[in-house]
Amino acid sequence: MKHFYKNYLLLVITLTLTGLTYAQNSAEFTDNRNGTLGDVPFKIEFTEKSNSTYESQIINQDLDIYYFRAARLSSAQPVFNYPYEVTSNLSITFEKPIENLKLYLAGARPGDILFNHPFGFAEGVHNVTATGETQIQIKYPGYAIIEFTEPVTTLTFTPLSVPGSGYQSITFTDGDSVLGIEDMYPTVSNIRVYPNPASDFIQVSGLATTVDYTIYSVLGSEVGSGTIFKNEKIQISNLINGIYFLKLANGNMLKFIKK
Repeated sequence: MKHFYKNYLLLVITLTLTGLTYAQNSAEFTDNRNGTLGDVPFKIEFTEKSNSTYESQIINQDLDIYYFRAARLSSAQPVFNYPYEVTSNLSITFEKPIENLKLYLAGARPGDILFNHPFGFAEGVHNVTATGETQIQIKYPGYAIIEFTEPVTTLTFTPLSVPGSGYQSITFTDGDSVLGIEDMYPTVSNIRVYPNPASDFIQVSGLATTVDYTIYSVLGSEVGSGTIFKNEKIQISNLINGIYFLKLANGNMLKFIKK
């Protein structure tokens, strides 16, 4: 008899489009190896352990949970369940590159996962930490919305620690940005950060007075601070590539990308 338990690591990947609404379309699964995201076909590849009491399956899962309140998903979302006992890395390959790929993650067991693309965390991280540019550690219970910072054709995630028997679950949606932090800190229309993306420095236009600033990573950690006037340079060459937020003492929050 096959055993199906509710202990799982939930991975929900979203394709971000433009706009400020959160309309999202669920993936269509042809079976547990193929599907489409909008008009983009994808393939799921991995090798299952032979004679295992766990098998891959398509099920409906309630994804309308508090920790995903920034962009709630359907309470009856189709997900692909695959066992922890895989004998190869799980990979999802799209027929064309996907920009702004989002990954909803809910971990019901602790573990470590290695991706093949760099990422940043959007608002709402709980018990999930970045232990490298492409690696995360999850504690129970762990929740995060992850944004990959480069176009993705093939996404792989490798379990570096296996939490025992059970399942990981994945599904895909397309929709608008779920970062949310810009909605919390509206930007005055004439204040801008440039260049964006940037490699060595950023500047802020539209300031009328000298203002204090703080730079935060997508994890919410402070990574820099100082005082600037309009068009003065802020050095960012020491930051790793990714998404950051420049919070000004006048209440504005500006998102920029270090490349």
